[in-house]
Amino acid sequence: KQELLNGELITMPPPNMDHTQTAHAFLFYLVKILGSRVWVEAGYKMGENWLQPDVSVTWPDQQLERRYLIGAPMIAIEIISEHKSRDQIDDRIEAFFAHGCREVWVISRRKRAMTVYTQNEAGAIVGTRVTTEYRPVGIDVTIRPADLIVS
Repeated sequence: KQELLNGELITMPPPNMDHTQTAHAFLFYLVKILGSRVWVEAGYKMGENWLQPDVSVTWPDQQLERRYLIGAPMIAIEIISEHKSRDQIDDRIEAFFAHGCREVWVISRRKRAMTVYTQNEAGAIVGTRVTTEYRPVGIDVTIRPADLIVS
């Protein structure tokens, strides 16, 4: 897997099975509610950046160009792994918000929790830790991280 972030080409090995099972658990759960707007490893062209969140939910009117998604997804889900540094995750979060993302969910398999990042009215990115349940804005779904995370 290769991505381009802030002019840096990032190469990562394939995810391990726990990572993949967690991504699929979020995918299958969200597909029941949102259908074809939910993707695993879909490529998003955001300015000069090309990123593939582990799981994503597109905007209802997400633009395509030559069959690639343009702009950030509505929700980007990133699963922490040994191949993504904290700085890389922070840079990814900033890039998603800079290109119109509503929420970024960062999943910690080790802690069986997720942190939901949003952008406040002042433009600051704010993270809220979720261990029990979460209801995203504008989507009729309740996320219980412990039920979806494979560790």
